[in-house]
Amino acid sequence: MLRPINAYIEDYGADWLKINESMIQELRNHVAEKGYPKPKGEINYISARNWKIYRDRLPLEGAAVDEGCSETSGRIKVMHNVWKNAVAFETYDAEGKLLRISMGSLGEDTDDGYNFTQVLWPQSPTENAAYIMAVGWDGTRIKCYEK
Repeated sequence: MLRPINAYIEDYGADWLKINESMIQELRNHVAEKGYPKPKGEINYISARNWKIYRDRLPLEGAAVDEGCSETSGRIKVMHNVWKNAVAFETYDAEGKLLRISMGSLGEDTDDGYNFTQVLWPQSPTENAAYIMAVGWDGTRIKCYEK
């Protein structure tokens, strides 16, 4: 995750993101000085919507491939009551190349929480999605959808 960048980013607002090698080294030195333990799991997928899954180390649970999944407008809607504790969904092509990552809980926000995730499902001459893997906090992966 730590690599130099100097780019204009439009995500949660629009601004320049600038990280250089000296900034990266300063952070690494700071962390080393503090003696923090190495984090466990797929920390690149942690978010404000799934941090409790990490904290409580909830296991990824799923059903049969395609169960709880439906295609809607070029995306695959994955229901959380079937695919429990997924922190992300990874979309792959038939050769196993990762095409897209969809963070868990990018769906309907209701009073009782997030009920589903809208998973990106590219279909084009250059990208042809074939299957989706649900990802648990600890890196566990279960195939949840296949075309």
